[in-house]
Amino acid sequence: SIATLEVLALHQNNIGDRGLEALAGAIKSGSMATLTTLYLGENDFGDRGAVALAEAFKSGSMATLEDFRVHHNQIGEAGMSAIADAIPSLPSLRVLSLLGVTNPTNKCSPATAAKVRQVFKGETLW
Repeated sequence: SIATLEVLALHQNNIGDRGLEALAGAIKSGSMATLTTLYLGENDFGDRGAVALAEAFKSGSMATLEDFRVHHNQIGEAGMSAIADAIPSLPSLRVLSLLGVTNPTNKCSPATAAKVRQVFKGETLW
């Protein structure tokens, strides 16, 4: 049952922005409230998907999320800023993987990267 789902590993599935927006809708609805681990690395999404996901996190429905990985996606300034703004809504977050997150035409600014480091209070950031 999705109501008791704790780990969702969707890395390398080419979900893209549209898929991430659909996932964000499910998260926002509260149907994944028991999720502790969310792996979304290498899914070919960018700012649009990252912003949708961050907005879903802000709903408060992911209070149990401990491990969030979005490495190797095309997230730029808007997406990283949205993720940084959503981090305080994830009180259990211990691991955050942003390794290789880059958008060649819309890179994340040093100020936004610093903001992520500042708001993340967990154990592991890479």
